[in-house]
Amino acid sequence: MSESPTAPRKANAGKAFTVPITFLLGTQLLSCLVVAPVATFFPVYLDDLGYSTVLIAGIVTLQRAMGLIASLAGGMMSDSLGAKRTLLLGQLGYFAGTLLFLAKAPLWVSVIWAVNGLGTGLHLLGGQNYLLEKADHAFLGILTAFYFWGYTVGTSVSNPIAAALMGRVGYSGLTLFMVVPAAATLILTAVALPSSQRFSGGTQANPGYRDIAFRPIVLMLAGLRFLPTFCYGMAMVFVPLLLKNAGASNRLIALFAAVSSVFATLAQLAVGRIADLASWKAPTAAAYALLAASSLAIGAWPASLWTVFACGTLGIGAAWSLSTLLPTLVAKVTAPAERGRVLGYAHLFWNLAMILSSLSGGYLFETWLGLPFFAGGLACTCAIFLFIAFVRQTKRYAVLP
Repeated sequence: MSESPTAPRKANAGKAFTVPITFLLGTQLLSCLVVAPVATFFPVYLDDLGYSTVLIAGIVTLQRAMGLIASLAGGMMSDSLGAKRTLLLGQLGYFAGTLLFLAKAPLWVSVIWAVNGLGTGLHLLGGQNYLLEKADHAFLGILTAFYFWGYTVGTSVSNPIAAALMGRVGYSGLTLFMVVPAAATLILTAVALPSSQRFSGGTQANPGYRDIAFRPIVLMLAGLRFLPTFCYGMAMVFVPLLLKNAGASNRLIALFAAVSSVFATLAQLAVGRIADLASWKAPTAAAYALLAASSLAIGAWPASLWTVFACGTLGIGAAWSLSTLLPTLVAKVTAPAERGRVLGYAHLFWNLAMILSSLSGGYLFETWLGLPFFAGGLACTCAIFLFIAFVRQTKRYAVLP
């Protein structure tokens, strides 16, 4: 009797949650639990201080600009210094955000948020590269989903706790509840997380950024990262506004945030598991199509409360699913010694898309409510055709089966 094709995967199921992977997922969740309240209450805190909307937007743009720098620097650091060292340096900057509620002057707020932006990029790239290095790639999809759970679950759990604490101790009092666990998480990462591999740069086997950046398959990856992020950036800003315009109460908008977060979490697990057991191509194509269709539907019926609610939820789930699948796409077509720089290059385009969507979306929204979503839907439609071209090129660049 022939052996079932799924038997080897079941036999090796214990390889999924190894010691390095378990510690990585644990420190990722702890890091996001600590810092999530700062990101959530950042605009509210600055508004309470009397900052103008223009100044708040300027500080956010500064953080995004630091993310651009971190994208390129973090990719090179992951390959040369190692993923663990990059992750640790990223945590230092990432956790700097926990000091935000002690700052009041615009200069110090800007400095802290800029350092946080730099650290966020390094933290993300170090963690993803560590995952690519240490994970059994037969389980890469599901492990990436659990990795991104740090963001979705961490935000869902820590924000209500932080809001309750803030009502008792205020903004500055909340800092202690973030700084102490941040320091503990940093120490845990440094001591308990196993070391990672280092690659020397600048050799023929390990080319620099210039060679990688203009490689056709990497340019395709950059486009596949940029186009859906442009659509996602529009949705994050303007779906709540459309809900409000359609008559939604604050409670219903909060319900949308909760429902979309839960759906994104479940979608990540589903696409990750499908990518591991069956194919990474089908869930990726489906996620692009769903994101495009949901955005176009919102654009067509921007005044329909339940259309915006339902399609916004589906679109956010699709966008998070694409983030979950990205490491698999990178692993399929790049060698281990250059994956840090390829991920960094893709993350550069994520930052560019988020900046461009926020800058252009406001003008489009003022012109007509549905226009930002038509623009985002068109971008995702282009991504579908780009993904078809990417799949055709994978045989030429294939590294993993």
